[in-house]
Amino acid sequence: MKKAKIVAAVMAVLLVTILSVLPAAGESYAVHLNPMDHGTVIATPEDAHPGERVYLTVVPEQGYMPVLLEVRFSMRDEAPLDPDNSFIMPDEDVVVNATFEKIPAGTYQLITVVQGGHGSVSASRYGMAAGETETIIFMPEDGYQIDKVTVNGTEAGVLANVLDVTVNADTELVVTYKPVGPGFPTEDETDAPTDPTSQGEQPTDPTSQGEQPTDPAPTTPSTAPSATPTEPGASQSAGGWMMWTIIGLSAAVVALAAALIILNVRKK
Repeated sequence: MKKAKIVAAVMAVLLVTILSVLPAAGESYAVHLNPMDHGTVIATPEDAHPGERVYLTVVPEQGYMPVLLEVRFSMRDEAPLDPDNSFIMPDEDVVVNATFEKIPAGTYQLITVVQGGHGSVSASRYGMAAGETETIIFMPEDGYQIDKVTVNGTEAGVLANVLDVTVNADTELVVTYKPVGPGFPTEDETDAPTDPTSQGEQPTDPTSQGEQPTDPAPTTPSTAPSATPTEPGASQSAGGWMMWTIIGLSAAVVALAAALIILNVRKK
């Protein structure tokens, strides 16, 4: 009788442990936006699981630029932002703060846009001086690579997912991504400074496609807002490992209970 009570007590403790972990596997947390003037921020997604990547799209009013963008949690900790203004969701709600100021006269903006999703790109820049150079980083999803990059409508060659853009006017950079697979060049092949749409039949000289330099001079202004991927590959639920943990704990409970019952029966 005493052994049966011990078995029941052990199973009860393990069951409570599993139930305490179970809700966390599917729990998500919110991205809150503090009140902002002269602009806004769009979070994608607005609710995320711990470990999931969240993308922030900054949309300033006409004539304004962002000067501060931060993500806070626990009232003191700050979530680090990647070049594309994305961050990894912690296991609690977060608050986004952004501040906007008027764009100084005589400066320019570099707007970055992703068309078609499947990746991201460095966030847009504002208040840039004439002749200033910005290093743009391209971040395709797993299984994707750069298809084409244009700067003010002119195609640009990209080396190892990085491109330096010199600004002398308002500038728009647009990138599209394509799958890596049969019929497409490998990632190593696209690391060469060739036309990004090349299928391996073009020369490696980056000026071979229409004699365009890698950093074409901007020609036409643009005020289009920056874009983030519509279906970011990193936005998969981070609760998968938690689910496997729960399955493992459940199996352990069943095995332990079976072992204790068999042991109790044999001793009787």
